[in-house]
Amino acid sequence: MKPLDIVFWIRVLLGFTAGILSGVLGFLGPSPEAYRGILVAVALYSISYYLVRYGIKVNIPPDQVKKLFTTGLSSFIMMFLFTWILYNTLSGPIIP
Repeated sequence: MKPLDIVFWIRVLLGFTAGILSGVLGFLGPSPEAYRGILVAVALYSISYYLVRYGIKVNIPPDQVKKLFTTGLSSFIMMFLFTWILYNTLSGPIIP
């Protein structure tokens, strides 16, 4: 598997995780607030960048460092939104 493929699949899995966490955290306060979900997604994407850059140490040429940030971005966003919406749909209305 190529290094950028690994980055892609890590971002897809973290997008799924961000969607579930956003759904759970959205209902913890007195009223559901969407900013918590977006902050979770931004935080997990930032963590994924540092995880790939320094934790896994994916070896890519220096001229392709920008790809390390952009690879899997749209998949992360789509998986995050899909999972978050699906979680909220299946959990049902909690607010009367």
